[in-house]
Amino acid sequence: MKNFIHFLLASTLFLVACGMGDTNASTDSGLSPEPIAPGVLFDRPDETIFISTDIDLFWKIYDRNNPRYSAQRFHLNYVEAGSPGLQDFFSSKIRNSNRFLSSMKRYPKYYNSIRQNSLDLNGVKRSVDNSFQALESHYPDAVFGEVVFTIGAMSSGGTVVNNRIIIGTEMFTRNSETPDTELSPWLRTVTRKKSDLPLVVFHEAIHVQQLNFYQRQGQHFHPTRLLDVAIFEGAADFLTDLICNEFPNRHLHEFGNPLERQLWEAFQEEMYGDYLENWVYNGGNPDLLIPADMGYYIGYKIVESYYENAIDKQSAIKEIIEIRDFDAFLEWSRYPQKFQADS
Repeated sequence: MKNFIHFLLASTLFLVACGMGDTNASTDSGLSPEPIAPGVLFDRPDETIFISTDIDLFWKIYDRNNPRYSAQRFHLNYVEAGSPGLQDFFSSKIRNSNRFLSSMKRYPKYYNSIRQNSLDLNGVKRSVDNSFQALESHYPDAVFGEVVFTIGAMSSGGTVVNNRIIIGTEMFTRNSETPDTELSPWLRTVTRKKSDLPLVVFHEAIHVQQLNFYQRQGQHFHPTRLLDVAIFEGAADFLTDLICNEFPNRHLHEFGNPLERQLWEAFQEEMYGDYLENWVYNGGNPDLLIPADMGYYIGYKIVESYYENAIDKQSAIKEIIEIRDFDAFLEWSRYPQKFQADS
């Protein structure tokens, strides 16, 4: 990694760009969430349940109390009054009501500018419906459940918790007139227009399939090694691109493609360890010399190589979702050989 950073510095490359990784958050003292029942999964895409009531609730609370509001009352009237998905999102990705309020006060122009877009998600839901139909045709074992649209703390674009796809809608509802003077370089890069929102939902839907596969095997999947995490995330990006003809992290490829060999060499130095912060989930790090979440890019490239080398493409999609052995998957992808052939 050190040699690669020196290469970047010598090349005078500087780019501030990030994926949808989460910034760090501490836990609210005195707020111990009760366990939340998992969402139900269905076999048919038309049984998908879209929930956007948390957005209506957010703006009601925002108008009534912003900016004079205590964290405890905000937690009670928004988080605890919200859907199970919102509570899951808070517990897993925000975890601190003071931080939530701080975000609202720090970015008032941004929040106000995305209100109308966040309240009109009918087009997004239609696009998601269409993409889920396509997913079923490519992967007949696909399952579908709740898609929960929330307003969060400008820290996470989406996640899967308890079988639910949960989206931080504020990250994907800006428009051409949205002011960005309040935003950090990271937020200027990762906040997107609403047209990207169905792609983010689809990325998370792939994670639902991955996790459901392990659940069917009676396993709890929680990857810790860098290689496993990168392939897990890269698979979601690759299949989103394959099935939807677009994906939300294209900026990583714009940076990575000219430097693919150097990135792969640097990644290899760390891929069997459990230190992730140089490569994934590092959007809150202002000191990065490469774009945040470049591990998604490497994972995509490994999965892409696996798919391109597969004879049966339909079976390859199933195998990409149902990875049992990440070391073997890397070997079968023949991705490392790509650079041996180039040398």
